Amino acid sequence: MSDYADILVRLRAGLIDVNGLVWENSALDESLRQALADMALAAGSEYTLSGLDGALVTSLPVQHFATLVRGAAAYALLWRAAERVDAFSARPNLPAEVLAAAAALLARFEVALTYLAALRAAGLQTSAVPPYPDGTESTQPGWQLPDASDGAGG
Repeated sequence: MSDYADILVRLRAGLIDVNGLVWENSALDESLRQALADMALAAGSEYTLSGLDGALVTSLPVQHFATLVRGAAAYALLWRAAERVDAFSARPNLPAEVLAAAAALLARFEVALTYLAALRAAGLQTSAVPPYPDGTESTQPGWQLPDASDGAGG
């Protein structure tokens, strides 16, 4: 089973839709893409999930799978609330309740994104290798300032 299939099962369980009666896979796939993109942006790293959009490997660390599920659930609920705004319902407060649930999940997701960004900063600060070219590499020599002897000024 791919990581995508595992995450989809967890996402459906969290949304109380294990039989797939409420959310179509395409909607949940898009919510996974959005959450994964947010996580990649916060971490400064491109993340993939094997089985999603043809990815063969998963680059998202396993310890962040729960964050992905939480973010995807938040997006799914947010879009469901938007879809239900104008729909007739015997429960007129339903869109507001769904929106409140989405807001609560998004708040927790944003905390996790802040944590991912802090992990990235800590990794850059404690790395033995500089996060920029150091000038000794021939393929990417770093930033070169004009030398006074070049006649280019400086």
